[in-house]
Amino acid sequence: MALPKKQSRSITINGEKYRWLISRDDYGGIGLFIELYENPAQKLMTGFSFGYQAVTPVQVREVLLYALAQGYTPHKKGENFCLPENSPLVVVENLTINAAYKYNW
Repeated sequence: MALPKKQSRSITINGEKYRWLISRDDYGGIGLFIELYENPAQKLMTGFSFGYQAVTPVQVREVLLYALAQGYTPHKKGENFCLPENSPLVVVENLTINAAYKYNW
């Protein structure tokens, strides 16, 4: 099932447009879901522990790039691609406050 358009945000990475959505659970955890904007196939799913207050577009970009490097294939139909909770933080935790300028947002 595709992510709802009204509740999701869009991001373009390497010329490809994606839709992403944040979902909070009852325990304070944050779920991140990403898929292609048009004709979604495989959905990317990951999460952040309760220590995170918000997920920014810069973090979404880093998570998506990390997942693509790990084998996420957004055009290929199949099971959801799941990254273990907090696994992309190896990349995300090293971002600086100026990261948005680095990516020309």
